[in-house]
Amino acid sequence: MTTSITGGAGARPAAHLTDIDLRGADLSGRTFTGAGLAGADLRGADLRGARFERCDLRLADLRGARLDEASFALVDAACALLGDVRAPGVSMWHVELPEADLAGADLTEARLRRCGLERADLTSTDLAGAHLVHSDCSDAVLRDAHLARTTTLGTRFVGADLAGARAFATCREVVAEVLSRETRDDTDLAMACAAVVADRRRCYAEWAAYLDDHPAAADLARRTFDRYPGSGCREALRDARRS
Repeated sequence: MTTSITGGAGARPAAHLTDIDLRGADLSGRTFTGAGLAGADLRGADLRGARFERCDLRLADLRGARLDEASFALVDAACALLGDVRAPGVSMWHVELPEADLAGADLTEARLRRCGLERADLTSTDLAGAHLVHSDCSDAVLRDAHLARTTTLGTRFVGADLAGARAFATCREVVAEVLSRETRDDTDLAMACAAVVADRRRCYAEWAAYLDDHPAAADLARRTFDRYPGSGCREALRDARRS
């Protein structure tokens, strides 16, 4: 496999970059192909528009880096440190980020597809307008994360910490996950929760009508959404009943 960095002064070999110190470096627009960057120090680096393809970024430190419109494909970034990165519009495809630290990151309008975020820390991460699809956020920490207009199609949130998560009323998979935690052994209620995801034609107006005819499910929704006051779910149901 070819291993190189392109851009700037041209193509250069990139095989021996493990633990390299690139703090504050201007690497904007560069392409990293097959680069071994495990443990690299990229704190505060300018990586706007950079491309990472088939790279090893395990344990790399990118805290405070600029990743606007950067792209990552087939990258292993397990346990990487990405806290407080500015990455609006970043694209990630088949990126492994288990136990990575993305606390406080700006991922607005990001496109994350088929990514592994198991046990990752996304505390206070801004995912507004992002596409977080067909990914795995099992046991991830999303405390106080901002999820307004986030698309979560096909993404798993089993065991995720969603305390204080905000504006996830339109994130079907998140809504279904928090509801399912309240169903215990009630099969009928569990099926009602599953319907939230299964029938994507249903919106809050249809759901409000269903809850009006099913008091147990309505009580479940009330109890659940009271636990997540910033989710916007209570308001969405209220507005649906008024319309």
